[in-house]
Amino acid sequence: MALASSLAIVLYITSGFLLARRFTKHTQPAAKFSDPIILIILFALLFHGVDIFLTMKNTGGWNLSIFSTLIITSWFMAFFAMLIGLRTPIAHPGILIYPIVAISLFFKTTLPNQYIATSIYSIGMAYFIVSYCIQPIHPCCYSGDSACYSRTTPASTSSCRINA
Repeated sequence: MALASSLAIVLYITSGFLLARRFTKHTQPAAKFSDPIILIILFALLFHGVDIFLTMKNTGGWNLSIFSTLIITSWFMAFFAMLIGLRTPIAHPGILIYPIVAISLFFKTTLPNQYIATSIYSIGMAYFIVSYCIQPIHPCCYSGDSACYSRTTPASTSSCRINA
């Protein structure tokens, strides 16, 4: 996982540098899939995708911690930047986006991840669901008073008269 993200970081920084260098030369040839920069970007996207896959495999599914969500979002950003860069011969958006993606990958690999596997069927959740569903029903609800069915209306203000 760290190898895939490290390779993606190096490739993103390299492609960002090469795109910036091409932009400062004021020669903007039309980008093609045979362009070496596009091939570097494709390999960076591939290694980035491998990192996402390995993260999902290690956590047993979708890990929606802050950095894992950032990595998935940054993969889409890099992919769309590549597509837009293929269509526009002016400034490639990867000049700014690829270094940002590399920084997000760096943060994901270096900062600790606080993923805690929790079960939706824990004891506390079960107690909450049961206590919410088995609330004492006011006697006027048996009479068909519609005001009693709304949980916003207190039982004391209901039109129901209870004989004590």
